[in-house]
Amino acid sequence: MVPTMGEDGSTVWVSAAATRPSTGMIPDRNLTTVDFAQAVPRMINSLEEKGWPKQRVLMLARFWGAIMIHRHWNSRDKSAHRGLMLFQEEQRRAWHNAIPIPANTWDISIINETVITRTVDRVYRDDRNKQDLSNDFKQKSQYSSSHNGPAEPSSNSHGRRSKRSTSPSHKRWSASPTKKSSAPRNTRVSTSTRSGFQGSAHSTCSPAVCAVCLGRNSHSFIECTAERLWDSAFPAVATCNNKQLLL
Repeated sequence: MVPTMGEDGSTVWVSAAATRPSTGMIPDRNLTTVDFAQAVPRMINSLEEKGWPKQRVLMLARFWGAIMIHRHWNSRDKSAHRGLMLFQEEQRRAWHNAIPIPANTWDISIINETVITRTVDRVYRDDRNKQDLSNDFKQKSQYSSSHNGPAEPSSNSHGRRSKRSTSPSHKRWSASPTKKSSAPRNTRVSTSTRSGFQGSAHSTCSPAVCAVCLGRNSHSFIECTAERLWDSAFPAVATCNNKQLLL
């Protein structure tokens, strides 16, 4: 409940909700200098038409005049200007509510610089708190997005990669194989299969057993002139003539 003046001049207590400004109206703290300067003469004319005492109308006129010549009126600091407008709003409302109470009104035309400074500081702190909260929210959003990492691949693609990596048959072959690896497998014949009797006959290498004397000592059969076997028990099984083996 707040006290107000009735039509007969008596004090009337009304609900605080009934004295709240309309939601369609702009609060004094958000008015620009141009809007406020235009509203002051209209407000004074309205008070005079309603029969307000001249002393109170004069106090309000001086109060608003002091506000418009204050150093914060045209300040580039938005907090200072908003603090001055908030001081005007709070002081005018408190003074208006104190009018019905006898001996509790004061000369509102006298500006209290201490209260103005405190109001400006309060506006500045509120603005800084809002800015800090906004910056903290942005930093937390950036931190969470940078630590979450890229999106995880789907389960199907992950399963396909797992199967490829674990399959023993999945091997990488060289794009340009060497001559040794490019040779067909069926041509890779061991030397043991090629070192037969016929191969020994046309080869200059000494075989494991001489084809003439069957001896195991290291010598070439094309140079062997033995007529009997190595142990002289039997005649030689072959002879060599012009590097040709004759049985």
